[in-house]
Amino acid sequence: MSLEHLIEKSKTFNLDEVRWSNQGENSRQEFIKKFPLNSLKDLTVDNYVQGAGNKNSFCYWLEFKKILFGIGGGNAFKYGLWKATKDNNYYVGYGKNKKQLLGEELANYFNTIKKGIITALALVEKDQIEGIKDINIPIRNDVLQKIMSMYYPEKFIAMGSPKTILEFAHDIELKGVELQSGNVIQVNYESNKFLRSREEFKNWDYWKLGVFIWLYYNDELEEIKNYRKEFSAWLAQNFEISNGTSSSYIKALDILSKILKKELFTVTDNIFLNDLYEDLIAKQKEPNGRYFYKKSPSYGRKGFYSAAVSSYIQFLDTTPIHKDQEAFADILEKYSPDDLATYFSFLFEFLNKYQIKKRDTRLLYSTSNNNLAFTIGQRLSWVLHKSNKRGKFGVLSIDKIRSHSEEFSGNRPFPFFTYFNSIEFSKEDKESIFNGFEQELNRTNKSSYSKHTNKEFENAVFDRSFREKFTGIIKGDQPDISDMKQPVNTIFYGPPGTGKTFRLKQEYFDKYTSKETSISKEKHFEYVVENIGWHECLAIALLDLGRSTVSNIMEHPWILKKREYSQAKNIRANLWGNLQAHTVEECPNVHVKKRRDPSLFYKHEDSTWEVVEDQLRELIPEIFEVKKSVEEFNPDPDKEIKRYRFVTFHQSFSYEDFIEGIKPILPEDGEEVSDLNYTIEDGVFKELCRKAEADPENQYAIFIDEINRGNIAQIFGELITLIEKDKRWGADNQLSTLLPYSKKVFRVPKNLDIYGTMNTADRSVEALDTALRRRFSFEEVMPDPEKLIGKSVGGIDLKELLTVMNERIELLVDRDHTIGHSYFLEISNQQELVDAFNNKVIPLLQEYFYGDFGKIGLVLGKGFIQKKDNKKIKFADFQYENEDDFKNDTYTLVKITEDNISKALEILLRNKQSEVEEQTD
Repeated sequence: MSLEHLIEKSKTFNLDEVRWSNQGENSRQEFIKKFPLNSLKDLTVDNYVQGAGNKNSFCYWLEFKKILFGIGGGNAFKYGLWKATKDNNYYVGYGKNKKQLLGEELANYFNTIKKGIITALALVEKDQIEGIKDINIPIRNDVLQKIMSMYYPEKFIAMGSPKTILEFAHDIELKGVELQSGNVIQVNYESNKFLRSREEFKNWDYWKLGVFIWLYYNDELEEIKNYRKEFSAWLAQNFEISNGTSSSYIKALDILSKILKKELFTVTDNIFLNDLYEDLIAKQKEPNGRYFYKKSPSYGRKGFYSAAVSSYIQFLDTTPIHKDQEAFADILEKYSPDDLATYFSFLFEFLNKYQIKKRDTRLLYSTSNNNLAFTIGQRLSWVLHKSNKRGKFGVLSIDKIRSHSEEFSGNRPFPFFTYFNSIEFSKEDKESIFNGFEQELNRTNKSSYSKHTNKEFENAVFDRSFREKFTGIIKGDQPDISDMKQPVNTIFYGPPGTGKTFRLKQEYFDKYTSKETSISKEKHFEYVVENIGWHECLAIALLDLGRSTVSNIMEHPWILKKREYSQAKNIRANLWGNLQAHTVEECPNVHVKKRRDPSLFYKHEDSTWEVVEDQLRELIPEIFEVKKSVEEFNPDPDKEIKRYRFVTFHQSFSYEDFIEGIKPILPEDGEEVSDLNYTIEDGVFKELCRKAEADPENQYAIFIDEINRGNIAQIFGELITLIEKDKRWGADNQLSTLLPYSKKVFRVPKNLDIYGTMNTADRSVEALDTALRRRFSFEEVMPDPEKLIGKSVGGIDLKELLTVMNERIELLVDRDHTIGHSYFLEISNQQELVDAFNNKVIPLLQEYFYGDFGKIGLVLGKGFIQKKDNKKIKFADFQYENEDDFKNDTYTLVKITEDNISKALEILLRNKQSEVEEQTD
């Protein structure tokens, strides 16, 4: 930003309006009174250090008394020396580098700090600032800057942020000093000197100048207007004056302004206000917490703070003073066509990827006099500014995608927000952004601001002509986003042997199969990563990176992609665990006893890792081909990519197999373990849903054979609702649920089709689980004798044979228990016909008739069933009334062979032939 713009903004700046006018000099004088400059030479180590509960020390006042500017955060080691509360000992450094100091060593070290501070202050007094960088003072730069500013405030801009000072120095094109972080104190001094040479700032005191620069570079001067009166009037219109709500909310914001040292009635930043609201919800009731106000403790305890902020946000969203009332088309005229194309094409890509529908109450489409904004839940997610010194575009992401990315506050999780002047997202950037968007979607049921959405904005992004205008992504006869293909939920049902499963394989599998030549390099990469283990991904990453830290490994494309398929909540811990588990035995820097094959990695003393390439070539030589297949992608025309899974339900098939479950981590061959660990594993359906959601351009399918043999209520669980067509993700009534084990949000995408088969001989459709029956369409697959036309064995017409048997079965039982044509399709000789009857037809009839061979005889005839006369059987010598009643005839199976099969079938068909002969006569 130019110096001219800074000067222009200074003309309207009023320190009184930001409530910081009394927090500069008064607080500084209290510090000077307690620690006079001429007494610093007598400062003792106990009066200096922070820690061990000492609230009167020099360092405690610097950090916690909120004088001038903050230097909070980090560890107490930034002061060079600190005292531990736990043991009251003095330390330097932290973590593994922490070292205790005693006696003479402690005294000498503290004297180095004290002498350095006194020397630096003397140089400031003489305006010899350039000499400070040559003093070896073991304290952090912002700490030293604050000390300099405390004693010589007029010589510096009251600000400790090196980033802001350097940015300001760049903007004013400061000359004669190196603009580097190690030289930031001199940069601050020279920047202050430069401003005071300007007529516009000559009479400004140090406090006003510091507050102005800080606000200017933290985006808080765009609209310095106080809305206290307007908000009060709005409250009077929306709440009864008699109930005291209006005055309570005004007072609540006044108190918060004091606590935060920020005039809230001047704030219109949606990100800040929503983060503040979430933080208040979480912390406002804490006794003696951040928002505790001694004079009015009930305001936090009763939730007035969050209620007041919520109302203030609503006021800003609904009041014309804040909201641009122009027509949406007129608003767009203010932006360049290129910026609009960039903004909307990325927004459309997100809407398409997650199958977002119009009127999704989790989302807010809004406009102001300076931006177009897309908000998910309470968090600004994608914005285009007409002008903004940080950048025209701003986007939310799950990771810190740039060094200047800023972390959200409020309730966890904490994504990041990044400003850009031009958009050049890498693949990794886009993954992080979409992951961040998805995270916000999953944690939001309904945005409290969705009712204030700009309807013209929302309608436009779902309109075909609007999309064509800005992106050209909708061409020809392609449907609107709202006209996406409807999912299929179909069950094929019928008697055994009718070819239900065969039909799936022949008619449907190919619909969900692609040749490798038809997929992109990116899709191939996804397929490869999904099907290899973490240690293999790590090996590939380290082959690329060479010796590297875990932080760098985490950013490698193979690891970023693997994260998408991982259930691990802490990826860093997961990487460390895999690296250590697969470390070579001779590595002295890893102390994990339970190591696993293959041994691939080596850890150095500086905590960097590398893959032992000789080990890798010996133990997993194929990994080099895997890596090459991605880097030099050459599609194989014979290789198929299957977008479906085939499973068979049975009595022991469970929710854990289908959705997710807790499974033991079994030891590898030869590995001894004392404790058995467990992990959450995805089931077949959840895994397929994830793949389908990540690939919305293609249809996926799950084929469930014998669907009625499983316990439907147990297997599907709460997901029985989500598979309904209108409850699918992206449909009008889309729903999601929280899974019980992983505690992750789950939904069923629209591009996943579900097919099932069921055998009506096991259970009729009417007896099927009612909830399942309502969610599927049913297609009957009955025996088709026509498929046997022209097939005969030993003079027996197989079409006629099947027809005759099924007519009799249907009369004796029902049509659900007939015999399928597939039992006879592959028969070409008498032995195969014998096998079909002995191994398939007769056992099936025994099941149908519950072992009643008499009824089986009515179907097959006496060539298959013989009658046994039991009247000659004599019982033992015993008197039993009506004992002869037990001497009824019984029936037994005739053993069918090649020798008697023809005659038996002639008998089976004889009655049919007689009927034909009678009709002919």
